[in-house]
Amino acid sequence: MPYRIPKEPPTDVECAYAAGIIDGEGCIYARFRRDVPASHAPVLTVRVAMIDPLVPARLKSWFGGSVILLRKERPCRDQYLWQIASFQAEQVLIAIKPWAITKSKQIAIALELRSMTRSSSHYKPVTESDQNLRIKLVNDLKQAKRA
Repeated sequence: MPYRIPKEPPTDVECAYAAGIIDGEGCIYARFRRDVPASHAPVLTVRVAMIDPLVPARLKSWFGGSVILLRKERPCRDQYLWQIASFQAEQVLIAIKPWAITKSKQIAIALELRSMTRSSSHYKPVTESDQNLRIKLVNDLKQAKRA
């Protein structure tokens, strides 16, 4: 299912529900694309995978993004994966931040990374110190996931 922009922003109740789902079942990560030189910004992604398609579909209706079916080998069951990236992922994290508990540190790091990459131009080289900070924030996000 392709990305679409939601018609209306989610309510506070919907954001709080999404925060609980992302806290418990979600994944927040950033990675450098292999097909782009390392001087470019890392891609921030938020995902939720569930067996029941209802919640991923609801997240898509509230925030946009896409839902795909992940086929699993037996005895595992197929999963529905909602994912959203870059600017849209940043908007999701801003919306759920007040209600996040277990992933609040990951959200803070991810938003710091996005604020840094959003302010830079994609057409000029990134300084070595900026690139080192980006790498550090990506690694900090990985470490926060393990905590």
